[in-house]
Amino acid sequence: MAHRNVDVDDLNRRARSHLAEAHQLQGETLVVNERPFQIGDTVVCLRNDHQRKIRNGTVGEIVTIDHENRSVLLDTADGLRRLHQEYLDEGWMRHGYAVTVHKAQGLTCEHGLLLASDEMGYVGLSRGTGLEQDLRGLGQALRPRSRPALRALDRQRTRAAQACRRLAVGERRQGPCRHRNGRG
Repeated sequence: MAHRNVDVDDLNRRARSHLAEAHQLQGETLVVNERPFQIGDTVVCLRNDHQRKIRNGTVGEIVTIDHENRSVLLDTADGLRRLHQEYLDEGWMRHGYAVTVHKAQGLTCEHGLLLASDEMGYVGLSRGTGLEQDLRGLGQALRPRSRPALRALDRQRTRAAQACRRLAVGERRQGPCRHRNGRG
């Protein structure tokens, strides 16, 4: 989890890159809003589509990509769900290896990783179930005033991304997080 979308995007890029290098992703790439997706990618849905039983925050793994019709089939906690071309082209699907703290509202994770400021610490901590939470970037690191502080922040982001990759590879099949009300 991270507070800023730019950090979430960075963590997602790094986690996905690691999975691709480990040959965990399969098939031809589908590019959606300049983001590559393949079978095996974990994604998060960003908008409700009641007709197709997709909720904002639904997390799933891509199990099929229909390149001709530009759609994907997701395996979610609530079963299989298809995201159609319109949904994809409007940008409502993103990689789901990392999410914002706000998007994680209602989630409980066995392992939680947090890249955040002091203000977001409590919100992020409330998503985990135990002492396994690995906090990154608390305190002054996100308010760098010097080159050493910038280097420290970069090291913390790298460690958080590495931990995120380990979780993505190790827990991607059973899903590390589940929504409290049963949503994926």
